[in-house]
Amino acid sequence: MDKPELLKCLESDDYIVQKKAIRKLGGYNEPAVVDRLVGLFLKNKNKLVEEVLMETFKKMGGSYLISTFLKLLGHEDASIRSFAFELLAEIGNEDIGLIIKEINNPDKNIRKFIVDILGEIEAESAVEPLVSMLEDEDVNVVQGAVEALGKIGDDRAAEKLVEILAVSHPWVQYTILDVLGRIGNENTFSNILKMPWETETGIYGSIFKLLKQKGSGSHIKDLIGLYERIGVKLQLELLDALLGMVKLPEQAVDELKDSSIIRDLKKLLISGSRGLKGELVKYLSAVGDPAAVEILSRLLFDDDEVISAVKGAVTYDEDDEYSINLFRCLKFIESSKIKEVLADGLKSGSEPYVTASLEILKSKPIYELYPLIVGVIKEGCSRVEAVKTLSGWPVERLNMDEIYQVYETSDGELKYWVLTEILKNSPDDPKLVTAIGQLLRSAALEDDKLLKVIEMASAAGDESLIPFLQQLYDVPNMDISIAAIEAAETLRGKKRTC
Repeated sequence: MDKPELLKCLESDDYIVQKKAIRKLGGYNEPAVVDRLVGLFLKNKNKLVEEVLMETFKKMGGSYLISTFLKLLGHEDASIRSFAFELLAEIGNEDIGLIIKEINNPDKNIRKFIVDILGEIEAESAVEPLVSMLEDEDVNVVQGAVEALGKIGDDRAAEKLVEILAVSHPWVQYTILDVLGRIGNENTFSNILKMPWETETGIYGSIFKLLKQKGSGSHIKDLIGLYERIGVKLQLELLDALLGMVKLPEQAVDELKDSSIIRDLKKLLISGSRGLKGELVKYLSAVGDPAAVEILSRLLFDDDEVISAVKGAVTYDEDDEYSINLFRCLKFIESSKIKEVLADGLKSGSEPYVTASLEILKSKPIYELYPLIVGVIKEGCSRVEAVKTLSGWPVERLNMDEIYQVYETSDGELKYWVLTEILKNSPDDPKLVTAIGQLLRSAALEDDKLLKVIEMASAAGDESLIPFLQQLYDVPNMDISIAAIEAAETLRGKKRTC
């Protein structure tokens, strides 16, 4: 079938005939054929025909087709505009110059389409035109240009993005920071910190998040300068960002030590009003990263006045959040200086203080407090936490006979924690098998905990545990039943091997 016949087939009422003709006409990439196919597209109502037209146009490509569909970006029908955008994003790189010429189109909606298309094409030749679009009068066009530059990923745009950052629409600012996180360098972030931001601007959250990911020791001076221009709440966010920075060399820590940041925070801890001091200790009490704790210990809690102020303000009142947060800040202080305070916390009988004491003792073991921790396990208000604290201590620091006595007198739940957190650390102790058997015999545990005990029984390698496992063969939970059978078979196999 020749070209004239194929063109005539476009007028058929049979969409199958139309589809075949469209595909074959794709081989005639000339203006007259393009015009006829575009004409069919504009009046077509059949989705199947539209799909074949898109497929054919993408194969044809070429400057004439690009020019034709650029004109359709302003069509009144949204579906036609959408079709044109999808096609141009696919074939626009064949003549990107035609796309770029439209950046000055008087229609802001077309300009928005253009920057989006350039972003989809990701051509480096579009960087300069897109940078010029950052000064467009329409915020949507600017937003699109920023996103497009982010997709292209060329660092030539970084300087201009920083330049417009402070004066941009708020939601454009967030996009700029996201893009700068990908294409910016150390100078980029320094320039951001030096900008004359409004004190309460919401953009700080994104700036600090960016610094956590990309910041380094070279930004310390800029951070100090920014700190001096913002309020207490933002200062704490800045401190959090600083502590979270992935690259904080020793030199930067030393630089911070003598900075206004640390001087002000120390002063606040020593003599600040309860309101402001409360905000600080609330933040400090929640710091959990070991590296951050170590840095703060060196920077803030190396001062005897600070230590005395923190220790002296603790009231052991379980309804006093301020006092509880102060107590948690003891984690920053050298062990030898907090032994008595932690002892008081363990003896207080107040759950927040007992728990906080135990949490600190996990990372700062004070072995002289062992008897008090055992006392908590026996009759305290944070018994499981006390068990977990001792699980991280060296076995030689524990009185294992005493621990087994505690095990014997504990209920099933506490027995489980003592077994799986402490007794497991002495696998060669013959009393361990007896302890496992006691828990299996009672079977009064939640399913996941019972499975853990069965696993320990299997690893123990003692066939005396087989009868305890056999009693679990017929329990309703199939996972437990199967685990018990397999554990028993493992023990029998070990017996035969011996």
